[in-house]
Parts: sequence; structure tokens; C-alpha cells
Amino acid sequence: MVVAALQTMRGMALVNAATLIAERGDLSRFSNPRQLMAYLGLVPCEHSSGASIKRGGLTKAGNSTARRLLIEAAWSYRSAASCCCGRSASPG
Repeated sequence: MVVAALQTMRGMALVNAATLIAERGDLSRFSNPRQLMAYLGLVPCEHSSGASIKRGGLTKAGNSTARRLLIEAAWSYRSAASCCCGRSASPG
């Protein structure tokens, strides 16, 4: 059921969805989305000293396989979705 729900997103086929579920495990162990993102390594690194805060790229800590699958699927959202006839779908 969860795999089928993930497959509704562009870029998330059966193998990607099943692998993501296998790598991520039970979602109930995360009390909020921030914990899940930290587990996947999808949070910015931070260098701070006193009042100065500088954020960098992704921390890349955590589950690299699940992070790679989500990043690859996200590439599908760079362009507009196309309808069955090959033209771009217009909103509304």
C-alpha cells in the first residue's frame, strides 16, 4: 500500500519505491519530518560561531541509498509534467 502511494510521484517506479521503503524502515519511529530528513542526510550543514551562522550543502550523513533514490526521483520535477499526448500539461 505504501509502495503504491509512492509510485504516484513522478520518478518513483516500483523498484525505487520498494527500495526506499526497505531502506527507510518504519516511519512511526520519526516524530516529525525533520527527523526523517536528518536520517536521510537531506539537511544543510551548518558552521556557526556566536551570532554568525553559515549553511552549506547537504550533510550527506545517514542513509545514502535512500537519499540517492529521492534525489534521482526529484530530477523528474525539473520540467513540467506532460500529458498522454506529449504536450506539457497546463495548470488549471
